[in-house]
Amino acid sequence: MIRDLRYAIRALARRPSFSFAAITMLAIGITANTIVFTLIDSLVLRPMPVRDAARVVRVYAVDATGRRQNLVSYPDFVDYRDQSRGFDALAAYIPADATSGRWSRDAGSSPAPRAILAYVASPEYFPVVGLRAAIGRVLHKADDRPGAPPVAVISDGFWRSRFDADPAVIGSELVINGRAFAIVGVGPAEFLGTEPLVADVWVPISAYGILVPSEPHVDDRAAASLLVVGRLAAGASRGSARAALRVVARRLAIEFPRPSGPVDVTIEAGTFFTIDPGARPLIAILVGTVGLVLLIACANVANLTLARAASRQREMAIRIAIGAGRWRLVRQLLTEALVLAVIAGGAALLLSGWILRVLYAIGVSLAPFPWTVALSLSPDIRVFVYTFGLALVTAVLFGLLPSLQISSPRISSALQQDGTAFGIRLGRSRVRQVLVIAQLAGCLVLLVDAGLLTRGLRTARALDLGFRADHVVYSEYDLRQLGYSKSRAEAFNGSLAERASHVPGIASLALTSHVPLHGGVRRTPVTFDTANGRESAWSIYSMVTSTYFETLGIPLIEGRDFAAEDAAAPVVIISEGLARRFWPGEKAVGRIISLGARAQPLTVVGVVRDAANGAIWREKELSVYLPVQSSSDARDLQLIARTTVDPSLVMPALRGIAVDLDPDLRFTVTPLERLLQFWILPSRAAAGGAAALGLVALVLAALGIYAVIAFAVTHRTRELGIRMALGADARDVLRLVLGEGGRLIVIGLLIGTAAAGASAPLLGQLLFGISAFDPVTYGLVLMFLAAVALSASYIPARRAAALEPVAALRAE
Repeated sequence: MIRDLRYAIRALARRPSFSFAAITMLAIGITANTIVFTLIDSLVLRPMPVRDAARVVRVYAVDATGRRQNLVSYPDFVDYRDQSRGFDALAAYIPADATSGRWSRDAGSSPAPRAILAYVASPEYFPVVGLRAAIGRVLHKADDRPGAPPVAVISDGFWRSRFDADPAVIGSELVINGRAFAIVGVGPAEFLGTEPLVADVWVPISAYGILVPSEPHVDDRAAASLLVVGRLAAGASRGSARAALRVVARRLAIEFPRPSGPVDVTIEAGTFFTIDPGARPLIAILVGTVGLVLLIACANVANLTLARAASRQREMAIRIAIGAGRWRLVRQLLTEALVLAVIAGGAALLLSGWILRVLYAIGVSLAPFPWTVALSLSPDIRVFVYTFGLALVTAVLFGLLPSLQISSPRISSALQQDGTAFGIRLGRSRVRQVLVIAQLAGCLVLLVDAGLLTRGLRTARALDLGFRADHVVYSEYDLRQLGYSKSRAEAFNGSLAERASHVPGIASLALTSHVPLHGGVRRTPVTFDTANGRESAWSIYSMVTSTYFETLGIPLIEGRDFAAEDAAAPVVIISEGLARRFWPGEKAVGRIISLGARAQPLTVVGVVRDAANGAIWREKELSVYLPVQSSSDARDLQLIARTTVDPSLVMPALRGIAVDLDPDLRFTVTPLERLLQFWILPSRAAAGGAAALGLVALVLAALGIYAVIAFAVTHRTRELGIRMALGADARDVLRLVLGEGGRLIVIGLLIGTAAAGASAPLLGQLLFGISAFDPVTYGLVLMFLAAVALSASYIPARRAAALEPVAALRAE
């Protein structure tokens, strides 16, 4: 084996052009696969950074349909914790967006409010992760008792960035969401949390109402609000722990029946994420795409290896003639393939690491949240094993078949150099033709997917949202975090809107309970009377002020806008879709509807154009708009404003007004178009990735068909010379060579079209309404790929047509 390895290295060194081309192609294919696997490994396979991570698991509830529920209610968790066996400890927690304010030892003016990520956690949290405080203590059971003073454990990173690593921080107080929390400990430097988002502080469950003021009370069994992790007891398995825990879960389902409530539990590995069934098709598409690139690369290298066979046929024939067995030669040739693949695998590890660092930096910069992301993308043992295992499989894929053909014991033809390699017609090798057809088909699939995704992206950017997102800014602030009452919130919003209306560059502004595209929509059943009785439909509802439709540019279709006197009137404005649903072909103004549990009927005073509220790939949902009234909860409202200038010019002024009104309030202002870009981001990333992979596949396929035709021309020189001597002219030769290349192209495109038609529907929502069988995309890709492939065939065909018959007849 050592001798084979040495010989393989010398043989590859003698042909540096072949070795470099093969390693480059393989490295590209392996790099794409390593990048995808590293991401899956970091998120789904790699254990959380905790002590004895193999024993740490996640616990999920399961409903009657078998669907996993990520969150568990606190009362259910308490029963799980107290009644189950098989665990050393069970803990519940939930990350919460919070605002840190003044520290009791701050000198001078208070710093600006800062967004932090707080983990609301039960006292078992630190025992589960198996870590102790670096300074002070962790959360105790006493901290969770009703009426206990609020306490917090801060992370090492927060301790250094906010408190300058002051060891005397223990015992001081930090204001979080307007309440003073006593700092009792500093977490260990190596622990960042049990989520990819880095924790800044940990607070007890008793502080849930302070950290999550807008959610139902944590003691509500119907309100699933917590994630659950556990540490298995020594000797316990996930199966045995689940068997014990599901007894408790099923008993709770009987004692406390709830609609869509949990009836069972499942226990999974303690990683950052587990693969949701709904995400599996997208992961399959991603893995299949990079796998296709690798197969194209392997086909190209196999073609290069077969071409190289012509120069080694005498060498192999002589070795067979003096007694070398066929499998001995196969082993030698596979060793050469393995050397190429291992070098390509090493290069892929380096290249994938660099690309991942770049992508990680770009992703963090585009993240729509202010928290720190800590995701380890450095290769671990699984990545090493995967990459070099893939290299081994790659070596077999591109090395085995050429090795079997090259080592075929047809000695006489090899020694005669009769235009064959061991009896195989070099100019018409079916294996090489099949490989080229496979390359073209795979390339077509990738280019069609890239084309569809690109067209879908263009469609998304030009989507009719039902409103104008340009020159609109929206605010985000949570008055509940600071304990505002309804009346105080109403006064704050009134002052904010009044002062903002005088900011130069603001044309109009409004208050709303829901910013379009922001998520978190609220739905309610809408009921109306018909000739057949009462009917209902679910609809999104928002509370808005009278200038809302003007600010967003939502056209009024029928009736009127809200007026000042509507603040106390039972009126409603509905979307055009809702009017069509309830009263098709009739006027909606003046009709009576009811919302949810509201006893008072509402009169429709206007109909507005349908507008997108949530995910932009969905069909616009039915919507109702209520006027902001004195009975409305002003803490639910946000400010939106339309500008006549660049939105960035008015954003500082709006922030300044908020600081003047309440310096402890965290107030952000963002252009609405950024939300639109966030919804488009997955499609843009998919289109960019597919285009990059498609371009790589295109280059590989073009090189592959060029190599096949050029190789055929080289080894059919004598035949072509005879044809020309018998009367064939340059056009006949050109037609002959292009015809053979054209047959390969047509077959490859036909197979690729069928494969693309089968795979494209899996792209689903990323196409934004573009058909998976869009004829424009298929037509353009087919013409483009055919043109490239014919160009790659034309170059060697042109060279063949320029041959001199006498020189061709003398060629060996």
